[in-house]
Amino acid sequence: MWKIKNTLVESICAAAKNTYPQEFLALIGGLPEEQVIEELVVVPAIYGERFSSLRRDLIPLDFSIIGTVHSHPSYHLRASRGDLVSFPKLGRVHLIIGLPFELSSLKLFDNKGQELEYEVI
Repeated sequence: MWKIKNTLVESICAAAKNTYPQEFLALIGGLPEEQVIEELVVVPAIYGERFSSLRRDLIPLDFSIIGTVHSHPSYHLRASRGDLVSFPKLGRVHLIIGLPFELSSLKLFDNKGQELEYEVI
C-alpha cells in the first residue's frame, strides 16, 4: 500500500482550489522502494478548463520524481483517455483530485489507470 504525507495532501488540495476552474498539474516525488509519496514538484505548465500540460523539457532530472498529480474541475475521479496516454510517460503513480478538492476526493492510480490503495501519514 502506498503512503502519502499529509502535508502533501494539504498542498494538493490548496493548489487545486486556487487553480479552479482550470486543471492543476504538477509532478510528485517520493521514495518508490518504500512506496511513499512526499513531495510536490511544480514545473511550468499550461492550465486549461479541460486539459493541462507540462513542458517536459523543463522537468528536472530527479530520480525521486515518481509520477503526477492533477485536478479534475468536476466530480469525475476516473482517469480519462488523455490521462491513460500520459501516465506511462510520466511515472509509476498518479494522483487525481476532484471537487470538492478534499482528501475524500483524491484517488491514486498506477500508470495503466488502475486504482491503487493508499493511506495518509
